[in-house]
Amino acid sequence: MSEREPNYITIDTTHEAEIPADHAHVHLQITGSSSLTGGILQKRSAEVVALQDRLIGLGVPEDAFEVTGVTAAVQKGGLVKSSSVSYQIRVRINDLDLLPKIAAIIPEMKNLSLRHIEWGYDGLKEAR
Repeated sequence: MSEREPNYITIDTTHEAEIPADHAHVHLQITGSSSLTGGILQKRSAEVVALQDRLIGLGVPEDAFEVTGVTAAVQKGGLVKSSSVSYQIRVRINDLDLLPKIAAIIPEMKNLSLRHIEWGYDGLKEAR
């Protein structure tokens, strides 16, 4: 009796789908420096509040706004004392249609810059 190899059927499938982002974390930074003594931290802090007010005015909920870091430095030279401060801010945007309006705010605020956008996919598990 001869041994025969069993018959195998191999099936490979691939499925591709585009999964749209359902939210975004917008990472912003407010920076500033001054060669005068004092006041720079308070001025930038006021800009953080102004940014939050502008975003709330667009429809971003207040709890979507988070200051994730603050960096402050003071340098003393011979006659000049300079200070700088940087606020890192993360804003969760659930309504992605607001992104163009948020992008329009950035050049309007002198010390504000966009660091990056982190896309979120809460519906990813359901898509699997």
